[in-house]
Amino acid sequence: MVILMSDDKPMNTMYGGKIKLDLDKLKNRSKSKTEEKTVEAMDVEPVKEQVPEPVVETQEEVVVEESVEEVDDLPELVDEEIVESVSEPAEEVVEEPVVEDVPEPVEEVVEEAVVEDVPEPVEEVFEEVPEVKKKSSKPKKSKKSNKKSSDNADLKQKLDEKDKKLSNQSNELNYLTNKVIPKLKKENAELKNIKNELTTALEKTSRKYFDQLDINADLSNTIGKIGAESAVHKVRADKLESQLDSVKEDLESQIAELKEELDNSNVVEIKKENGKLSNEVKELKEKLSDARKENISLSEEVDKLRAEIIEFGNYKEEVDAQNKKEIDGYKEEISSLKTQLKIKESSYDKLSNESSKTIADLRKQVTKLEESAEKASGKGLLNRFR
Repeated sequence: MVILMSDDKPMNTMYGGKIKLDLDKLKNRSKSKTEEKTVEAMDVEPVKEQVPEPVVETQEEVVVEESVEEVDDLPELVDEEIVESVSEPAEEVVEEPVVEDVPEPVEEVVEEAVVEDVPEPVEEVFEEVPEVKKKSSKPKKSKKSNKKSSDNADLKQKLDEKDKKLSNQSNELNYLTNKVIPKLKKENAELKNIKNELTTALEKTSRKYFDQLDINADLSNTIGKIGAESAVHKVRADKLESQLDSVKEDLESQIAELKEELDNSNVVEIKKENGKLSNEVKELKEKLSDARKENISLSEEVDKLRAEIIEFGNYKEEVDAQNKKEIDGYKEEISSLKTQLKIKESSYDKLSNESSKTIADLRKQVTKLEESAEKASGKGLLNRFR
């Protein structure tokens, strides 16, 4: 997994900013310390030769060691976190990108911290020392400057190596965040789509399988019936064959008897009997041919019955589907008729209520009219009597 900040930036940029801040702090500390020591060296008497050099050397060594230690610690932390986060196959692919963004500001900060800031106060201290002191300190200074230059070169090499590591790691992280992770997301989405397609296909195939099982059960029943019928026909054919064999045996026995009779009887009578027997044989052959034709026709009928059963099965499915559609249509019509009946019943109830109300009102009006008529008739009688 790749660790990202809230602003969606890689961890390497964050540690690069921390390294810049730490190096700026080291610069400020080294400047303040060197300025304090230079002031102290200015206050020291010029006759003393041993005071400024060890103080300055210890300052420089301490500053450089602190900066190196702190700078060395930060990339190790970055290395540990990035090695945990980055997967192994990504290391083979990340060798291509070129260092573009991260190393330039880091190199500038390191050069300022090591080369520019540390040696300047040392030169100022030696300029203010008297001439006698300069003569005595030249060989020591050359040796120390060589050591410092070698140390600075080593530090530069180490910092360059660390910068290269950081740049490679940042490029790895950028490559992972910009190229590998989107590809993985796309592949994950494609796999989800394939999974959904496979589930739907499995559901369809399972439904077809169970439907085919039902069809196979129906076909097995029909095939069993056909097999029973074919067994009956086979029994009939076997009976006919046994009858034919018995007829052949009878004919052979008759032929043997006839031969004996021929030997014992006249030729004319034998010819007559032979003609009769030949006619009987022809009739039997015709019966055999008819039986064979019947057998062939029965087998053809069995094949036709099988085809008809298959057609009936297909027709049954079509009829069932049509019946289902018709039943659904009738159900819809019934539901619509029920709703219409309910509406009509409600309207009928309303009309009956309204008619009852109107009838009651009319009856009241009739009673009122009758009363008024009676009153009018009574008044007319009184007027007549008057």
